[in-house]
Amino acid sequence: MGRSRSDLLRLLSMGMVLAIHATGFYEHSFVRQHDYLSQDFLAVLLNQLARFSVPVFVTLSGFGLTRKYMESARNGGAIRIPLASFYKHRLYKIGLPFLFYTILYLCLQGQIQKAFAEENVWELIPYFYRKGADYHFYFFHIIFECYAVYPFLLLGLFRLSHRWRWVALFLSFLAQLYVSSPAHIWLSDWPRPPFLFSAFILYWQFPLILGIVTALNPLPAKKAVGRAMLAATIFAFGLVLFDYLFWSYRSGEPGDFNHFTRMSVMIFAALFFWTFAAWPDSEKDRPWIGYAAGLSFHVYIVHTWFLRGLEILLPRNVLLVLGSLILVSFLWAMLLDRMLTWPWLRNLLGLEAKRSALPG
Repeated sequence: MGRSRSDLLRLLSMGMVLAIHATGFYEHSFVRQHDYLSQDFLAVLLNQLARFSVPVFVTLSGFGLTRKYMESARNGGAIRIPLASFYKHRLYKIGLPFLFYTILYLCLQGQIQKAFAEENVWELIPYFYRKGADYHFYFFHIIFECYAVYPFLLLGLFRLSHRWRWVALFLSFLAQLYVSSPAHIWLSDWPRPPFLFSAFILYWQFPLILGIVTALNPLPAKKAVGRAMLAATIFAFGLVLFDYLFWSYRSGEPGDFNHFTRMSVMIFAALFFWTFAAWPDSEKDRPWIGYAAGLSFHVYIVHTWFLRGLEILLPRNVLLVLGSLILVSFLWAMLLDRMLTWPWLRNLLGLEAKRSALPG
C-alpha cells in the first residue's frame, strides 16, 4: 500500500469519525424506539459502518512508521530507531498540540478557573493522561501509549521470521478478544484484567501490531486477494450491525455496548485495512487526497466545536448536519493552511508543515 492509498484511508477514516459524532444523538433515540423506518436507524447504520475508523487510525500509525524505518533496513540491514529523537519528534508533533488544545478547551469550559478558585488544581491532572478536555481527546491518550511501546514492538517483531510474525499477530488477536466486549460477559468466570480506562494500550495493542506486521509482511497486492478481503469486510460489517442491534435490546444506553474495542469492530477494522492493503495501487496521481489527509489531524481536534454549532443552527437531519460538518471543518482547516506559514504555529495547531501547497 503506497502513500496515496494510505492517505485515502486516513481521509476516509477521518470522515467516518465525523459521522460517528454527528450520529450520536440518533443512537439514543433508536435504542428507545427501535424504529427501523426512520433517520435514527440510518444514523445507526452510518455509525456502525464508521466504527472501523479509530482502530484503523492506530493501524495506519503502526504501518506508516514501520514503512519509514524499513528504509534503514534495505539490503539486509537492521532497523534502527534512535529512541531519544523518536520520542522528541512525537512529543513535538502530537504532544504540543495536545497540551495547547487541552489547556485552551479547559479554559473555554471554565475548568481551569474553577480549579484555581477552589484551590484544587490537582483535579486538572487526569485531563492530561486519562480523561479528555473534549469527549474525543481520548485518542491522544491511545496514540501516546502506542508511541511509547512502538519502538520495542517493532524491534521485537523485526527479529522474528516471516512466519513467526503472523503467529505473534494471531496471539495479539487472541489477547485482544480476551479484553474486548462482550468477553466480560461471555468469559465472566475467567480471570479478568482490572479495567483502567478505555484508552489503555491493553485494549489497542492489536491494531498497532496489525499495522507493524502488515508493513513487515506485505499482503500480495492482487485484485483477487482484495476482492476476498472486501467480501470478508462486508460480512464483518454485518456482524458489527447484528452485535449492536442484539445488545440494543438489552440496554437502553449505547455507551454500555457500543465500543470501538468490541470484538466485532476489531475484526471489521482489521479486514477493512487489509482490503486497502491488498488492493493494487492505482497509477493515477490524486494530490487532493494527500492535501486533505494532511488537514485531517486539525479537523479531528476542532470539529466538535463546529458540530455543536451546527446542531443548534440546522434542522435535525443527520445527512445535512454531517455534510455541513465535513464541509465546514475542512474549509476552516484549508483557510488556516493558507494563512499560516510559521512552522511552529502550524505544528501547535495540528497542521502538517509539508502540506502547505494547494494541488493544482
